Amino acid sequence: MRNAIEKEILKQASKIRGAHLPISQKNKGKVHVLKIQSIYRLINEKNEGFLFKAKNYKKKPKFLYFLAIKLASQSSDLLASIAKPYAKKNQYKLIQYAIQPKSLRVPLLALQEIESAEDCPQMIEDLNNFKKDFRNKLDHLQKFLENK
Repeated sequence: MRNAIEKEILKQASKIRGAHLPISQKNKGKVHVLKIQSIYRLINEKNEGFLFKAKNYKKKPKFLYFLAIKLASQSSDLLASIAKPYAKKNQYKLIQYAIQPKSLRVPLLALQEIESAEDCPQMIEDLNNFKKDFRNKLDHLQKFLENK
């Protein structure tokens, strides 16, 4: 799987330098910490997309890959609550994660694990649709507040 992902995605990506904070994942009621090996910024995407490469807590596969898209550049409880129903329905994880560790801004990301390399183009499209839906909800909220 690693070679297929590298052929499909990493050739179009730029690596984000620096040490990255770990993320946690629940599996069968237990919380596992996944050390992030590297993060790649997807270059040819309209929206800000990322590929996370994390060391697996199991022996096989050695690494887990996650696709992520930035929903908002500054996360808040309101933004997370707006995105939560769509994320639950489509089995995305919402995380507040500092892509640039020394930055004070913590963006809101939608994250999905890559099961196979063939699914990547469809997953990227689905994540982009999620971002469009999220932006539409924010626009409706803004218009509602302006009319009050």
